[in-house]
Amino acid sequence: MNKWHLHSLVWLCFLTALLAVMQIQANWAEYEEIIWFGIYLSFFIEICACVKKPLFLFSFSVFSIGLILDILDTFFSDVSPLFNQLDTPIKHIGLIMLFYCLLNIAKSRLGKIQQLHSEIDQRIKLEKELRFLAYHDELTGLFNRRAFFEHYEQQQFKHSYLYYFDLNNFKNANDKYGHNIGDELLIIFSNSLNTLQPNDAAYRLGGDEFVLI
Repeated sequence: MNKWHLHSLVWLCFLTALLAVMQIQANWAEYEEIIWFGIYLSFFIEICACVKKPLFLFSFSVFSIGLILDILDTFFSDVSPLFNQLDTPIKHIGLIMLFYCLLNIAKSRLGKIQQLHSEIDQRIKLEKELRFLAYHDELTGLFNRRAFFEHYEQQQFKHSYLYYFDLNNFKNANDKYGHNIGDELLIIFSNSLNTLQPNDAAYRLGGDEFVLI
């Protein structure tokens, strides 16, 4: 049974209840309570289709029971005063439980939103790091060969000169003193380029080859 069948059943019962109330010539207050109860039940059906929380559905059921007792106390208060005594407490208990469930749902949604924002921030940060690694030399921090060829079209209109550097006898220094010393030499030279022209126009093409625009 889908929700539209339930809506039809609810309003069929609603019309039946209205006809029954009309037979006993009730006042407008009884009509109003029955109408609001039909609206509440329709709203309850829509909530059941969206919210799958058992406690929330139970809370709404308790609230609905209080509404039913509130309607019935008009007709059965003379038979049993219990209807008149229980309707308001049950409605309040159901309403408090509903608010509690809504608060938990809101907290859960807020937590998921915050988690999503955190994941987005981490993704943006990771993308920036990957882009930095893609366009910068890992050892020296200068732009790499890829960045040089992508930037050259733009840089040539800003600057008039292109300098190419090749460190003489760098291989011999590597072989004699080790790669650690060779890396230090490359870093020192890169820092010198940045000091000479601190405009992000220095590139390491690879090995001991550098370009300064």
